Amino acid sequence: MKIFYVTATEFYRKFPEKYKKNIELIEKISGNKVEHFTSKQSQEFDYNTDQNELIKLTKDIEKALKHSDALIADITYSSAGPGYDIATALNLKKPVLVLKRVDDKSKRGPHPITVKQSNLLTYMRYNDSNQKEIIEDFITKAKEKLDTKFIFIVPAEIDRYLEWASDYKRMHKAQIVRTAIENYMEGDSDWKELLAEE
Repeated sequence: MKIFYVTATEFYRKFPEKYKKNIELIEKISGNKVEHFTSKQSQEFDYNTDQNELIKLTKDIEKALKHSDALIADITYSSAGPGYDIATALNLKKPVLVLKRVDDKSKRGPHPITVKQSNLLTYMRYNDSNQKEIIEDFITKAKEKLDTKFIFIVPAEIDRYLEWASDYKRMHKAQIVRTAIENYMEGDSDWKELLAEE
């Protein structure tokens, strides 16, 4: 299982060893190399930073998220970056684990995250003693939510539309098809009746 890990740059700068141990722990549990960009983000970007550098970094992060199976975000330190990554991952229908240390004294709470109703989003407070158990539980449950590959042939006209929509809406073609099917399912009374009987 491919995990994307993100934290605020402040967390990385203050606790580089803890950051490294977190990645090692996730890699050990998931059995795969963890993708992360916080070390690159920790550069002192400011208003004078070349916009092309920022655009490239953002595109790299979005690409890594698209190719990951799940996101683990530590928001012990508040930052727009992890918030953006969480929203992007949820939009891509990826399971997301949001972590915040129990001993964090910040009065700023992640209220939008704690009240978000989504079966893809898990929010947990952690410390050194329960972190491993939380991550193991999340990865076990996330594996159950992974998409099943489904290959089908479409007419050229539909493929042309999907190519255009993919560029215009900045979404994968598969995501466009999945959204259309989800919308259809939402309005299918026969399907809802079947689910009610189960």
